[in-house]
Amino acid sequence: MGLSELQQRVPLDGVAALIGRRIAALLVPVFVCLLLVSWSTLNLSPFLVGRYMSPVFVFMDEDTHATIQGKLGSSLVNALALVAILTVMTFLIVLLYTYHCEKVLFALLFLSAGSVFFLMMWIWLDLFCTRFQVPYDIVTSTFLLWNIGVVGFVSIFYYAHPILAQVYLVVLSILIGWIMTFLSEWTTWAILVFVALYDVVAVLSPRGPLKMLIQIAEKRKEPIPGFVYNSDTLNMLAHTPGHSRDVTEEETRTGDVLRIKNNNNAANPKKISQLSSASCVYYALKRSPFKLGLGDFIFYSVLSSRAAVYAFMPWTASTIAVCVGLVATLASLILYAGRFPALPALPISICLGVLMFFSYRYVVASLDYFAALSVLAV
Repeated sequence: MGLSELQQRVPLDGVAALIGRRIAALLVPVFVCLLLVSWSTLNLSPFLVGRYMSPVFVFMDEDTHATIQGKLGSSLVNALALVAILTVMTFLIVLLYTYHCEKVLFALLFLSAGSVFFLMMWIWLDLFCTRFQVPYDIVTSTFLLWNIGVVGFVSIFYYAHPILAQVYLVVLSILIGWIMTFLSEWTTWAILVFVALYDVVAVLSPRGPLKMLIQIAEKRKEPIPGFVYNSDTLNMLAHTPGHSRDVTEEETRTGDVLRIKNNNNAANPKKISQLSSASCVYYALKRSPFKLGLGDFIFYSVLSSRAAVYAFMPWTASTIAVCVGLVATLASLILYAGRFPALPALPISICLGVLMFFSYRYVVASLDYFAALSVLAV
């Protein structure tokens, strides 16, 4: 396609429509994840809480403290411990990826996915059948669980239809997010805040582990090792062994960041300056869709489910805030793709979600109570 033809064929409404489709392709699975984790927390978690040992390990149990200072101290210790574990694990992934230990890295990812698909899925199915009084036996449940797990492994680690891979990645996020909702309230909020801060440092810091991982992957022209949700199915099919095509550009996509290197335009910089901004945005989005790490899905759902435990209105406000924050992050990604090779997806959404929850809990709820008293008095 020539330069003039590209400018003629890319109207502004076409760019807006493409941006809307790309954002919706991420918003829909994120909202589904938020909804299902919140539903599982409200309907399935009560059957597990108080009867068995908590499936989530914490260093300090805040429930043993009666004072606010004790709960706050325990939550901070747990949050800092989790951030330290995340930092060590990320640097370990960087180290393994740097020295071409892909087999070890693959084994770690395989083991983590296996624990989710078989262990956590079994817990979820058992509670689901208990909640709705669905009779089952060990043979049927084992057969069902085995098929779900094997298909999930094939879809994520080998090859399957892209939509099936997307579904299993969302299922993976739902199960992990649901398990993390068993954390205590103060610990949950502390973890959300500290993980959002860690995300900023890890992605934007010059020596951040995620930034180092992105740079190594870009240098090798390889995808980032890990669980990443790809919002586009056509490009995924095009890069699989059975659906090859001729690609004239080097497409580099990391996390939820867009980056395109065009060999033809690189040889003639004047052509780049002649392209309209609409054409550049349209061409970039057409070539590389948005991608989002599963960690973002998980912590979004933890925030939403924690708000759902309190009441419906704070859940609604927090869920909308998370979606608005994701849209703002994607918009910043489009606007500043040239300045920042990567953008963290957690800070804006977590900040808005936490702000909306506590605003409702300590401001709106009080006003609503006084309004109800006024109506009753009249």
